[in-house]
Amino acid sequence: MLELRQFRQFIAVAEELNFHRAAERLHMSQPPLTQALQRMEEDLGVKLFERSNRSVRLTQAGTLFLDEARRTIAQAERAVTTARQAAQGFIGFLRIVFVSSAMNVYLPPVLRAFHQRHPDVVLKLHERTSGQQAKEIQTEWADVGFLMPPLLEASDLQLETVFRESLVAVLPRQHRLATNPKVRLQDLAGEPFVLLPALQGPGLYAHILIACARVGFTPRIVQEAHHMRSLIGLVAAGIGVTIMPASLQDPRQTEVVYREFHDADSAPQYDLAVVWRAADTSPVLQAFLTVVRATARGDRPE
Repeated sequence: MLELRQFRQFIAVAEELNFHRAAERLHMSQPPLTQALQRMEEDLGVKLFERSNRSVRLTQAGTLFLDEARRTIAQAERAVTTARQAAQGFIGFLRIVFVSSAMNVYLPPVLRAFHQRHPDVVLKLHERTSGQQAKEIQTEWADVGFLMPPLLEASDLQLETVFRESLVAVLPRQHRLATNPKVRLQDLAGEPFVLLPALQGPGLYAHILIACARVGFTPRIVQEAHHMRSLIGLVAAGIGVTIMPASLQDPRQTEVVYREFHDADSAPQYDLAVVWRAADTSPVLQAFLTVVRATARGDRPE
């Protein structure tokens, strides 16, 4: 097998058609260059040059070999560049999973800033519940997620809170509290609740139950749904009330109203966290986390 050095030596001679000028171009003396080309021809079993006392010219085989040699050098240089860019997180792909509320508020500026810095990284995005995200990241079907903590049985995952948002009450338009500009959480005691299943959205579920417990009641859950849009539909149908992130309000659903809670200090809130495998040190992931943290701090992309 020929070495890249030999390809470069051949290209220099083929382009200069003069061993002396080619040697100067390669920063070497002429005799070693002449010997190197002779060995190359012997190794290939092909005559690449026609030599005379006055001139050097390519044979037909040499002309065809020149095109391939140039392609070989170009591909080798691309391979080096690709490896260096991959090591710096500039190329590759990243599989991102997220809860719907993340895409409403926090995630778009993260994606925009990351794309500006790393336009050659392919982002593959899928909406998942918090519980689904943990499993997909642990089994390496996804690389990074945005979910509502806490997580159970996730010692192999790393978690950082990046965003906090208030929760609001979602009520049927005909509800007794619907005319109030704000409601108290304890006013919902005794109301039928519709919520995400605990295993599907453990973070949001826990936030709601803890907030209710602080004001003295446990929600009476009459129905569960696997998507926030479905919860809003159940509220519109009068099945119950629910609590959800403020960013998920849907103005198209006219049969429900969204109400903030009176006391901001005791009002339920939820945290959005970024999560990834603790053992994953890939450059693309680390570059993405850099943008995530900068966005969480309120920094603008450079």
